[in-house]
Amino acid sequence: MAHREEAAARFTSVQAKVFGEIDRAVVGYKAAREQVETTESLLSELKKRQDTTKAMFEAGEADALTVAAAQAEFSTAALTRLNSLTKAQQSLAALEAEGWHVVPTARAAQMTMNRDAIRALAAETLGLRTSRYRFAESLDEVGEGACHTGLPCVIKPVMSSSGKGQSTVRDEAELEAAWDYAVANMRGDRPRVIVEEFIAFDYEITLLSVRTAHGILFCPPIGHRQELGDYRESWQPMEMSEAALVQAQDMARRIVDDLGGRGVFGVEFFIAGDEVVSLTTGALHTQS
Repeated sequence: MAHREEAAARFTSVQAKVFGEIDRAVVGYKAAREQVETTESLLSELKKRQDTTKAMFEAGEADALTVAAAQAEFSTAALTRLNSLTKAQQSLAALEAEGWHVVPTARAAQMTMNRDAIRALAAETLGLRTSRYRFAESLDEVGEGACHTGLPCVIKPVMSSSGKGQSTVRDEAELEAAWDYAVANMRGDRPRVIVEEFIAFDYEITLLSVRTAHGILFCPPIGHRQELGDYRESWQPMEMSEAALVQAQDMARRIVDDLGGRGVFGVEFFIAGDEVVSLTTGALHTQS
């Protein structure tokens, strides 16, 4: 009888410890997500302030110190957001390790938030057709990247949204301005850009890919239009050849299968005739 009571007490103690760890992971994840949402709202306001300050400086109505202060505020908020995202991803991994079902998976959430990792997965691990590219953390490295890709090339931040910070460079003399523009519109605290081969594409699409227990389903392709690197509009379906659609679906299937789990992924492509070039992948639903 005493042994049974002792065993029951140990079980209760272990159970309480496990539940406590899970509760802490859940609380940590929710807190990190709330912090991300707060900093994203703040970043939007600080970006507007930064743009206004730059315009005032160019008009002679503000000094360089004011511009620098606005940039510092923006960079600090961007770093806070990045740290919050990292904590949220770590909390997802901890929950998954404790037996929670993360949609699609903690790894997929981490990979699709990282343009470096998802590009390496497509080009290096899976051997899919992508544009030639190099990552750069300085103007000198940007120059080296342009030598690798050739001119014209496209330079954009590793972390950004809606095409912000993206520019096409057609002459070596434009590299410094493109680097400055990318860094000014990046998210995060570390200057890091991707230098990509310029693809003369006909159009770009997102292929929503739904990974289920019974296989992968594809929604009709979504077309996009950008002007001067800024997003303008999207529509569905985007008319494209059967050959290009089959190729895009095959590439998307390989990427999504490697990421694993169950969920909805947005896989982006450039289309030139019947040739398909993989760009990036996002997990559209990453918690459960």
